[in-house]
Amino acid sequence: MEDEQKVNQSEIVSLPYSDQNQGNTPDIRLKKEETLFTQSLERAMTASRNSGEFTEKKDLQMWNDLNENIFTFVNIHIPAYKQIDEAAGEENDSMYAHAFKDAVYQARNLIIINTLLNQRKLAQKNGFLEQSEPFFTLNRFYLAGDMDVKIAGLSIYDIATNLKINPSDYYRSVMTSYSTLEKPGFEDITNENTENIPVETYPNMANKRISIALNSMLTMGILAEECNYLFSASEERGRASKAFTHSADKLHNGGKLITNGFVRQREKALRTLLDPSSEHFEALRELVEKDLTQDEESDKIAYSLSILGLNHIDNIPFAYRKAKELEEKSGDTKSFYALLAKSILEEEGQLLTHDDIPLFIDLEKSIENQKIPSLEDIERINKLYFPKTSQRDFNVNMEDVKLGKMVPPNSIRVEFPKGHSGIFNIYFDYENDQGESTTLEFNFDTRKNMFDWKPFIEATNDPEMASLRKSALIASYSILSQIQKQVEEEYQQKQQQRLTRTQMPQHTSKQSHSKEPYVPRLREKRPERPRPLFPIQEILQGKVSLPLHPEQSRVKNQIVLNDDQGINKTAGNLSNHDRHLVAKAIEEYNQKGIGQFKKLTYTGGEKTPLFTLRVNTGSGGGGVRVLMREAPDIHKEENTRSFEVIDIDYRKNIYRGKNLRGARGRFGFH
Repeated sequence: MEDEQKVNQSEIVSLPYSDQNQGNTPDIRLKKEETLFTQSLERAMTASRNSGEFTEKKDLQMWNDLNENIFTFVNIHIPAYKQIDEAAGEENDSMYAHAFKDAVYQARNLIIINTLLNQRKLAQKNGFLEQSEPFFTLNRFYLAGDMDVKIAGLSIYDIATNLKINPSDYYRSVMTSYSTLEKPGFEDITNENTENIPVETYPNMANKRISIALNSMLTMGILAEECNYLFSASEERGRASKAFTHSADKLHNGGKLITNGFVRQREKALRTLLDPSSEHFEALRELVEKDLTQDEESDKIAYSLSILGLNHIDNIPFAYRKAKELEEKSGDTKSFYALLAKSILEEEGQLLTHDDIPLFIDLEKSIENQKIPSLEDIERINKLYFPKTSQRDFNVNMEDVKLGKMVPPNSIRVEFPKGHSGIFNIYFDYENDQGESTTLEFNFDTRKNMFDWKPFIEATNDPEMASLRKSALIASYSILSQIQKQVEEEYQQKQQQRLTRTQMPQHTSKQSHSKEPYVPRLREKRPERPRPLFPIQEILQGKVSLPLHPEQSRVKNQIVLNDDQGINKTAGNLSNHDRHLVAKAIEEYNQKGIGQFKKLTYTGGEKTPLFTLRVNTGSGGGGVRVLMREAPDIHKEENTRSFEVIDIDYRKNIYRGKNLRGARGRFGFH
């Protein structure tokens, strides 16, 4: 049979080699080293070709097909890079855009490694694996070596493919990436990889792959959920628009596999840390506790919490409340959970705390004579009217609503998102004359006897939140009573209309009953608005500044002080020592891009986005915040974004609104 004829391996199609993905560098030693490497790779390829024969012709065809696939996959990430840049717009140099590109590039690496492993299986099947092993080893290092770099015992490939990683090992690996990038050189990582990649033979090429691996490990470790969402959402859009090719499909599958691995490890680490009885708790606790007890001037605390997923706003309230609950229990873990809760509270800058209650509660009012409704009362009133209406969104007239001690909002909305009477949300929208706004959200699930709120970090049953909880229940019950009254009136009107129609005299004339033939009206389908394949603008809200790839150019953020005021006048509330630290931090951020710079969820006047730079002063209380707004008209330099300083003050003053000059604190509610 023809398929059984032996085919000489010298007929194998040569592999393509591209340096496009490794970045450009003027380093002559690196270029010389890459030339020597290419020669070694060619010799290994020649030895592999002449080392054996395929027993079946179909194996040769499969081998050549895999070679063609590698030729395609080498540059598979480039179209995605362009789409990310287009979707990100002015944010194309943000840490999110870099994290997304890291994830795409590692997905490309994973596809190449899997293709090489399939070729390796063919070589093993046909008996020439031993002679071809040097070729496979060098080729994997050249095309996707950064995925194999071990960082404190783990590689990105391990995280993507191994389901049984110890959460303390994962935490140590990502934190080691941060610590290594904070200092010059990669000596420790180089020593760790002497047997894993050819660091001694090709030190410059190895360092380049180590640099990429460190950055990718850190960015994906901190922005795991966002990267995972990027692949899922863009895949859905790509399929809907029929814009997906076979290669793009493979890229997204690889990306989801990698980011799922990071998400899985983050979730496992956080669950372990909040469960003192778990097997790996002590090992993880020891690492985290050491990092959380760092000097306040260190960024290590922020990175530690971010690696655990506590830069993700949905995780913060849950983790803080669980830590407070465990802190109240006696035992060896009491001090650790007190430290964890304190660190979360000080590092977090977007949620409200019990100190912010006066923004929403009139402390001079009394509700002693008012009955506090229970969740059973609220569920009971919903069941009275819910079956009588199909409406699931309500805007409430506040004239007759009893708010308890709550400050009247600008508007109140009620939504039943699940179509069930027991699951609903009430929104209190506040906005002042300057356009500063926020929303206080009450979430109910009366089936489970659950009442929660946003954006407070404390739970509704926290003793310090009792006054707000009572007023929230009074207001919620009154709001639902108004909805019941509205629905009952509309229901009675509809019933009366039905009764009137049934009592109308019947027409006897045949002519009066004649109808024209029904012709369905064709509705024109509205063309869908084109949306970017990669939904970056939906998730561009920074939490921590990350080191970027050294070979990538970046747009520089520049913090600009008002020349008329200067730092001494703008930071008038600070001590001389703290003002000196702030000036040093601003200078360091402008020159090196180092610092905790982030965009706030709150906006300033006319919906202007606000930004802060955190400065650790060692004086406690969460340090100092430099509050800014973007001012593109200040600097005309190329690749520069300018941010004008609005105020500089201690965290408690910045986030309680001293800088916003409101009549009632942060938002100036009237």
